Amino acid sequence: MYLRFLSKVLISFLMISSLLIRISSAQNNDSDEIIDYVEPHPFMAGRSFFSAGGGGGADFIDLQGTFSYFIIDGLTIDLTLSGRIPFDDGIEEIFSITPGLTYYLYPTRPFVPYGGFLYQHQVMGFTPHSPSAWGARAGLMLLLGSSQFGFGARYLKPFRCGAGEEDCGVTLPEFFLSVSF
Repeated sequence: MYLRFLSKVLISFLMISSLLIRISSAQNNDSDEIIDYVEPHPFMAGRSFFSAGGGGGADFIDLQGTFSYFIIDGLTIDLTLSGRIPFDDGIEEIFSITPGLTYYLYPTRPFVPYGGFLYQHQVMGFTPHSPSAWGARAGLMLLLGSSQFGFGARYLKPFRCGAGEEDCGVTLPEFFLSVSF
């Protein structure tokens, strides 16, 4: 099961890398043609966006913020900070920092598929032995002017499972609203 998932992630990564190389070579065309104007779009290299979200239940609230910067057209380096703040003593505080890479297939505007890889480090109740996980995410974004609405799924697999657990990976939904600047 683990090797099958890992092979799918590797194949996906190779396909995305191949696409990025093709896009990069198309952008670095060495011909003598002069390009007068490139239409700006939210996925251009050098642009960034911030998204914020939250949720919770009867006895806790989750808050999350993500900053993303486009290192090349369509590819972001991301940093997410999140926290679970309990209202009840029976629930532990959980804070996490999650760096990652996400590629947006932006030529398909206004509906933009995305996919990426991430690493997540959690601090649970400020204990020294906090779990870390790697993961992948995929979904669809809808462009609304300078704002974007997205939904998808995120798979997280801890580096170490608990005692007696063979597969402790979890798939979670993700929703976001972001603003480009």
